Amino acid sequence: MQKKKAQEKKIQLTKESLANHGKYFAITTNNDAWRLSAKALTEFDKEAILAQAFTSLYHWRKVGKPANVYMAYVIVARALAINGAGELSLEYAEKALNFFDGKGEPWIQAFCNLMVANAYSVMGKKRNFKKYWTAAEEIGEQLNEKEQKVYNATKETITQI
Repeated sequence: MQKKKAQEKKIQLTKESLANHGKYFAITTNNDAWRLSAKALTEFDKEAILAQAFTSLYHWRKVGKPANVYMAYVIVARALAINGAGELSLEYAEKALNFFDGKGEPWIQAFCNLMVANAYSVMGKKRNFKKYWTAAEEIGEQLNEKEQKVYNATKETITQI
C-alpha cells in the first residue's frame, strides 16, 4: 500500500525549485573546478575542470545575476588557461575584468587581473603578463588573510614568464 502511495506522489517542479537547483549546481560546479585547478593535473582532471567551469557558467546564466555570470567567466578563463587555450582564456578573463574593474571587491579584482595574467602567460606574452601580474599583486596586498590564502594558492600555480 505504501509503495502505491509513493508511486502516486508526483514531484512538482516550480520555477523557484528549478532556480534553487540551478543555483546549487552553479555553486557546486564552480567550487569543484577551483578545487581541481589547485592540484597537479592529469588529462582527465583538465577535462573535468573545463566541464565543471562551463557547467557553472551555464547554470549562472539561467539563474544568476550579471555579477554571477561574470564571476563564472573567471573560472572558465582559469580552466581554459590550464588547458592551454590562452586566447580564449583571455577573452573570458577580460570580460570579467572589464565588468568588475573599479567596482568589484578587491578579491575579485585581484583574481580578474590574475586570470588575465594567466592567459598571457599561456600565450607567452611577457609584457602583457607582467602588467596584469603586477596589478594583481598590488590589489592582492589589500586582501584579508582568508582571501590571500585562496589567492596565493591560485597564484602559485601560474607560470611566471
